[in-house]
Amino acid sequence: RHRADRARLGAQDPAAVAGITKEPGRLLLLRVSDKVFYLVGHGARVRFAGYPMDGSMSNIVTSNLLFSENAELVSVKEGWLDETGAFHTRLVRSGDEVRHGIWCQADCGVIRVELV
Repeated sequence: RHRADRARLGAQDPAAVAGITKEPGRLLLLRVSDKVFYLVGHGARVRFAGYPMDGSMSNIVTSNLLFSENAELVSVKEGWLDETGAFHTRLVRSGDEVRHGIWCQADCGVIRVELV
């Protein structure tokens, strides 16, 4: 959806296109169950990863170059919540759209993430 802006601006950096370099990002993460989360924000990226019980983190998790897959994801959907709290899907993101994390932009609405 933001590809046209990227070409128009001649930017190679997705952060520059998203405006992340010009303003601070913000994010609200809600955990509604062990496997379901809702995200709302702008200029932010979230990556889900499991950690060993000892609290350590591997190089794969801490490196943007190595951490390229969100294998823990079942589905990522954009939509909205109605007055009863029911989620309504507007768009289902493909694997390519979540491969390097889940980007939250103001025009995405509420993002529902379901984990394995």
